[in-house]
Amino acid sequence: MEQILGEMLDRRYALDRRSGLEVSVVRGGKTVMRQVTLNDAVINKSALARIIEIGLSIGPRSRHDLQVRTSHHLHSAGSTAYSLSAGGPIIHPGLKAFLITPICPHTLSMRPLVVPDDSIAEITLRTGDSEVYLTLDGQIGRPLQMKDRARCAAAGSRS
Repeated sequence: MEQILGEMLDRRYALDRRSGLEVSVVRGGKTVMRQVTLNDAVINKSALARIIEIGLSIGPRSRHDLQVRTSHHLHSAGSTAYSLSAGGPIIHPGLKAFLITPICPHTLSMRPLVVPDDSIAEITLRTGDSEVYLTLDGQIGRPLQMKDRARCAAAGSRS
């Protein structure tokens, strides 16, 4: 630690700039939460490992609507191990993109999706009979309700 601290004080270091995710939750047309994360946003069931149903749309340039029956993991820079364990690829940190990885998808056709970082991913919760949470960087948890929309975009862009 002393060696690294000395190098930093002598300005002998390099910055590795990474983009994060700006995540907001919209409920009934009103934004009820907005947070910037460094690594990831995960939507999943709380206690029991049951399937949840969510809708996923990617925009604004091209809009793709998908109906998904699984939990989802969205990540930018730092959660490669989590994504890999869910079957996602490794993305070079120099790419201006983020990754949407289904966690244990119900159908084999739902695969990880790499999208440009100027995209907005909007996930709409279509399950209303169970506890579903949005977790940011493994630290901040927010319960979601049926029809809540979680919007994710590169930090600094409009979400």
